[in-house]
Amino acid sequence: RDRARVMLPGLCTMAASAAAAPFCATPEPYVALGVVAAIGNSFVMPNVSPFILDNVSEPERAQALAVRNVCQDTGMLVGAGASGLLAHAVGVPSAMLAVAATQATTTLFFAVRSGALRPSEPPDKG
Repeated sequence: RDRARVMLPGLCTMAASAAAAPFCATPEPYVALGVVAAIGNSFVMPNVSPFILDNVSEPERAQALAVRNVCQDTGMLVGAGASGLLAHAVGVPSAMLAVAATQATTTLFFAVRSGALRPSEPPDKG
């Protein structure tokens, strides 16, 4: 659960950055949001594989890591294509907000499923 608590603020930061992107009127704030998103990403990406390893039994670890890679790669391909089609159909700002909503939804799902929102357990005094 400790890794989830490190990852959650990064996921929230990335979703908030994506939600703010459509409101950038000039390149400078958009670049600043990119930096903010990158900072959030730095809390998430180094912890994904260790989080899986911490939460999956030894015999299932290789398969879990493979599924994670397939999901990430598929998400990048499908997400980029779907975002492009959505931007073409309804405009870039709406597509950006759809991406932000997707990120916020998956962040909430992660927060609930990972236990990141549960109170900490006191350390053992034994």
